[in-house]
Amino acid sequence: MTTVTCTATDTAGNTSSCNFKVTVVAAGPLTITCPADKSQGTDADKCTAVVSYAAPTVSGGIGTVTVVSNPPSGSTFPLGTTTVTCTASDGAGNHATCTFK
Repeated sequence: MTTVTCTATDTAGNTSSCNFKVTVVAAGPLTITCPADKSQGTDADKCTAVVSYAAPTVSGGIGTVTVVSNPPSGSTFPLGTTTVTCTASDGAGNHATCTFK
């Protein structure tokens, strides 16, 4: 919250002033939505697969928002189920996390 003071002065030197407050609020909480679970076959003659996936969707937050996915898209995944964790962080230190398989 910030107080703003306005002052008016006429040519005779008379003055008058008033105050009002301005409150700035976040546009909304930081949220992250992961892509749907994904199933993919192994790469030829391997027990692994290089898997690419869509980036998560992020909304809200304050300032610059960064997203980190672990393991990242394009990584080599082992045979079986792997949980991917995606975390969004904003300029105010807020965090949101989602997971998919």
